[in-house]
Amino acid sequence: MPEALGLGLALVALAATRALAGRALAALLGALGLLALGAISLARAGSAISALAPTVGFLAALLLIAEGARGERVFEALGALVARGSRGSARRLLGWVLAAAVGVTALLGLDATAVLLTPVVVATARRLRADVRPPAYATGHLANSASLLLPVSN
Repeated sequence: MPEALGLGLALVALAATRALAGRALAALLGALGLLALGAISLARAGSAISALAPTVGFLAALLLIAEGARGERVFEALGALVARGSRGSARRLLGWVLAAAVGVTALLGLDATAVLLTPVVVATARRLRADVRPPAYATGHLANSASLLLPVSN
């Protein structure tokens, strides 16, 4: 029961916070709460942290790079390139979207493609008055497939 209580409190705290720093603090407090309640031992927590540290570090680096690219409007520029390349053709649009999704996923990972590229693809398809479903589906599907080649994938 203490495990469920600790996990529940951590999830409530995460849901209640919006800022990344607040979420990190909530996660840390939740982990400390699980330790304090005896739900997990300090040795087990240390072992889990050691095992996960390289993966978490890799993901954090990818997300930081992706956030920098978002801030520099790289994804909007990529959407403009996709729109120009499609020249009004839904079939060419799909081809450009596939290429963009593979490239973004290979360089920045699945999360960047799913979270940052997909809305740009949808907006680009709408601007071109094309059916949004094929390029949106292709973006998600390609992100999942291409991420299998990465050291960390879903």
